[in-house]
Amino acid sequence: TINNKSLVITTSVSGNTLETLTILKEAHKKKSKIISFSSGGKIEKYCKNKLHPCDEEQISGGDGITTTKHFLGKNSGTVTVNYDMETEPDLLEVIYEGKVVCSTRDIPRNDNGLVGDGNAAGCCNSLSFDYHATGDTYCTIVITGGDGTSWQYTLGCPK
Repeated sequence: TINNKSLVITTSVSGNTLETLTILKEAHKKKSKIISFSSGGKIEKYCKNKLHPCDEEQISGGDGITTTKHFLGKNSGTVTVNYDMETEPDLLEVIYEGKVVCSTRDIPRNDNGLVGDGNAAGCCNSLSFDYHATGDTYCTIVITGGDGTSWQYTLGCPK
């Protein structure tokens, strides 16, 4: 049984295997964690274009860059990102319509944009930007972290 605590790993050489795509869609619907491997096809397209809903907590970490797209809906308003970068500092940037609209670089006492318990900016805060539903209906959150980092954030729906 697949649920929100499941880790679902899929693989398809062609990227078009119907059974694999069906499992992938079911796992996403149940909010499972997903790791998917393919050489292209429908599976790659599905994974690259999947949007996460607003008001859904994201938890991750580790060395490198994590990119997550969020659907913002059809109502304009202010979008707020509440984050907790925990002990190791990370950089969080929000990209909307191809531009960085807010970032932890905007937080006082950041260290080159990095925030976390390990520096004066602290671990937790919020960022916000104005969303106009006449443009793109999604934004992208990019988090850059170092070795041993962990973080969580929630991008709120426009209000």
